[in-house]
Amino acid sequence: MPEQKDELSPEALMRWIVSSLYLDEAIPRGAVLQWYWQLLTGAKLTQQQLVGIIEATPGLYIDPPGCRRLNFRAVLEEPPPSFRGFVQDEDAGQVEDVVDLEVWEEIRNHLATGGWPKSTDSALRAVAVACWLQDQSDAISEVSFGRLLQLITICTHQEKLLGLRDGALVPYTDSEECERLLNAEAGKPTGVKSDEAYVKTWDELRDCLRQLVLSSPQNQIEVSQVKLQCRSKLGKELSETVFGHCSLSRLLDDDRLSEFVKCGDMQTRQITLAQVARPISLSGGQEMVNGKMHTDWQKRGWGWEAEDPFQDPSKDPWQTPDKGKAKGKQKGTHNILAKALSKGDKGAKTSSWKPAESAKGVDKVVTEAVITLENGLEATLKVYESEALSSAVRRFLKEQSLEEWYQTPLSAWLQEASNGQENIFLQLTGDLRTIVTPKPSSVPTVTPAGTPMQ
Repeated sequence: MPEQKDELSPEALMRWIVSSLYLDEAIPRGAVLQWYWQLLTGAKLTQQQLVGIIEATPGLYIDPPGCRRLNFRAVLEEPPPSFRGFVQDEDAGQVEDVVDLEVWEEIRNHLATGGWPKSTDSALRAVAVACWLQDQSDAISEVSFGRLLQLITICTHQEKLLGLRDGALVPYTDSEECERLLNAEAGKPTGVKSDEAYVKTWDELRDCLRQLVLSSPQNQIEVSQVKLQCRSKLGKELSETVFGHCSLSRLLDDDRLSEFVKCGDMQTRQITLAQVARPISLSGGQEMVNGKMHTDWQKRGWGWEAEDPFQDPSKDPWQTPDKGKAKGKQKGTHNILAKALSKGDKGAKTSSWKPAESAKGVDKVVTEAVITLENGLEATLKVYESEALSSAVRRFLKEQSLEEWYQTPLSAWLQEASNGQENIFLQLTGDLRTIVTPKPSSVPTVTPAGTPMQ
């Protein structure tokens, strides 16, 4: 037994918490440690306080070192003798790899019914469900905390027993994803109020996209701005489920929108939408494209900006992209956004492309943050030169249908990152689960297996 002084010290308590999680096959992640400490003491540690205690505890260290947020784990230099590894680190992708099928059926019934305390903190919402499950029966309480966490992950991503609603885990039948799927099957809008107008037909959708493209700089519009501008410029909501799709990207890939083409780099999410040029046949072997005359020998390739791209073979933007080599970073790059297609062609995917500053319109982007949302998807938050940072964040939250309480922590994160970075383009990446401070919520009353040493 350690001395009374050691038992009451923060370092001794932290070592016990980490050891308890090891024995429960649960990874001692930063957010879990913060939650566990608050559960036992009633005090919520800051990230800095948490790291300080871990680093002051003999035989304990942080991986990776130097983390400024809670996305780290505490590691014991000498794990408990009975420790066989974390089930969350193993390739346990099937239910039978985690629990006995008899126990699984009981867990499955509880998850389908619901009733656990809701947590909108993405790092802890599975913790709340796991704690609740342990209190439902003696059989489930025998399942380790780590295995329950892994099972919840499987139920969310593979078994489709759990989903998200307003950022919290719920039975899948109550989730936003299930609602979207059902609406897509029925052709109904999602997230549209009864008194709001929305795009209802394919003809109306094509007309709206034409208006947005033609009214945008360089005759292109960022895909991430389509819904926002449809609302602000045209006074209509655009819901992809009306047209049988569950995402805007898939809707824009539909063959019935073949007159539009997406250009850009899927990895950086800098995607733009442009209308494919359609030739109008005239007499004398000439065609009218975008209001410009083209003879037969010009039909091979015409773009949005080039009067005659084939006058100089080195400037051919499609057939010989490596020609016309310039100096510096612009060597061999494409400067044409959309290649005109013959009627009936769907077009091919273009190579990676990033728009030049001149193609972004007068109001240039000064900060661009690619943020991983709680559902695992990425979204881009852009701050334009003429707008306040808070306005950009507010616009982003509305576009992504996020709650208003994200406004303050997300703005603070951007402000901190941009300090001392004036007059330069700032590109950031972040995870919403670690950027924001968890929304205040009730603390679960059920602890993982085990109790503190006395």
